[in-house]
Amino acid sequence: MPTLEDDCADICITSPPYNIGSSEVSGWKYKGYGDQLSQEDYFQFLDQVLCELIRTTKHYVFFNIQVLSGNKRAIFK
Repeated sequence: MPTLEDDCADICITSPPYNIGSSEVSGWKYKGYGDQLSQEDYFQFLDQVLCELIRTTKHYVFFNIQVLSGNKRAIFK
């Protein structure tokens, strides 16, 4: 996303990894992402992604996130 221009998309819809502590979620495997970050690293991940989404999206960002035991502190922070 850092290579994208500002306001290059009209809308963004995303559901980031939930940091549940596994590379497999309901039979789906993440490629290149373990989903086992520390709370601080997960917070930094979310912060970076949201900043880039807001920068590159003109109108609306739909960011679906689930509050689970592996991510509560990072989300509430």
